Amino acid sequence: MAGVSSRLGGRRKPRGAATLSAMAVVMPNCSLSAIVRSHPYARDARGRAVPTDGDGTVARGPFPGYAAENSDGSWRIRGAAELWPLQVGDAVTDGTRVWAIAQVRLIEVPGAPDVDSVSIIGTLEPPKVR
Repeated sequence: MAGVSSRLGGRRKPRGAATLSAMAVVMPNCSLSAIVRSHPYARDARGRAVPTDGDGTVARGPFPGYAAENSDGSWRIRGAAELWPLQVGDAVTDGTRVWAIAQVRLIEVPGAPDVDSVSIIGTLEPPKVR
């Protein structure tokens, strides 16, 4: 054990000391807004389902986000948890580009809600012509 202590600069880790795990942080490179489909029905005063008017979309945002193109032409997008809830078929925009959501999941970090995020795989609309 003497060799271990000398490699650690003479300090030993106390028994029961917590070990910190590393976490990658993705820096934002854009501001994202979500364009989500609203529910096709609302509730009236008696609680009955009533069809809604309008185009059926609701916008949320902008929130900090990150977008990068994958080698297969799809895009990996990370956004603030405030974009949630999202589902396949909704869209995300940075004001210039629009991505249709193909996969989405909420990433929650227990005990650290400030780093919760939404992970999205999307396709650029309209797609790039290669």
